[in-house]
Amino acid sequence: MTRTRILLAAFVLLIAYGVWSWFGSEPTITLNVKDVPLSKVIKEFQKQGRIQLVTNLDPATPVTLYFQKTPVIDALETLSVQTDSGWRLTYLAAPKSNQIDALLAAFTNKDTSPPPWNSFQMRGGGGGGWGGGNGDTVTDPRKVAWEVTAIDAKDLSSYFAQIAQKTPASLALAPDWNPAIPKTPAGGLVKKSVPNLISQAGGASREVFLLEGRPDFRGGDDFEGGGPDRGNAAAPAQAGGNGTAPANRGPRPGGAPSLFRNALNREQMNPEWMAARAEAAIKALPAEEQEQARKDMAEMRTFMEEVRNLPAEERRARVEAAMNYPRVAERMDQRTAARESRQSPTQRVQRSKRYVDRKIEAREKAGNPLKAND
Repeated sequence: MTRTRILLAAFVLLIAYGVWSWFGSEPTITLNVKDVPLSKVIKEFQKQGRIQLVTNLDPATPVTLYFQKTPVIDALETLSVQTDSGWRLTYLAAPKSNQIDALLAAFTNKDTSPPPWNSFQMRGGGGGGWGGGNGDTVTDPRKVAWEVTAIDAKDLSSYFAQIAQKTPASLALAPDWNPAIPKTPAGGLVKKSVPNLISQAGGASREVFLLEGRPDFRGGDDFEGGGPDRGNAAAPAQAGGNGTAPANRGPRPGGAPSLFRNALNREQMNPEWMAARAEAAIKALPAEEQEQARKDMAEMRTFMEEVRNLPAEERRARVEAAMNYPRVAERMDQRTAARESRQSPTQRVQRSKRYVDRKIEAREKAGNPLKAND
């Protein structure tokens, strides 16, 4: 009897250790597929990566990938490159979880008939390579910390506006719902602080990675079909406005209205929060890249201050000249090379063909067409 109890106890401990190891370890993706439907790949990402991944791409899209214990975010970046899409971390908030389910179903089916949600999304946020780095660095937005700033308008949308400006996370709020947040949130890593904030508001939350096809869900401020300075979006309360979201701005270029309308605009951007966003991004980089990233960020801020008030033509000329600076050109080359390294063989062939076609077209326009021996 004693022997049986000892064996049973050992078995329970073994199971407990396995469960702890599974939850405590960083998930990775191991996959070796060729021309497999995207729907099956997404299931593997969700199972192995322990994430919810939702897409509006055709589920039958053929995908060819090889991963060997690849970090989830890195694998997601490669998947987005090979499907010519974009990805973003999004936190959805609503009074009831079934409202979130309905939104995601509409997103998957490209159904834009439901009332649009208020989105809080900064250009360049949520996707791979956010925050600089050597071009091949892909930051996990969940691991960026949100340091809370006390604000006058203590409601969920106002805090969402702050989070979107301070971190790479995007957020979306159900229509006609903006509960009060009487107590200042604790802040911390996005993966914990945002769900805690929504819970504090008495709502349901969902952490979702969206794999978004182009051009309907292009990323950045294009969620609602225009840049942050288009339309007459109202500024939030902490920036002097009434804190309400803008009206849906109508059809996107070449497509139907989006399921999201951006509640942020350029006029309400807080420079201090943007600086905090940049520093949070740098802290998420590998230690050996942080010093150079801070130098690059300082140079960029100085440059932006120099050209901010220049006439449009002079500002454009300065920007074009800056693009040719050795350091800037090097970073652009690094980013381009990093993206191309993730492309499939077919994509590389197509890219080479497009390059040759452009050269031929340019030569013909210049009156110097290519000859057979060129």
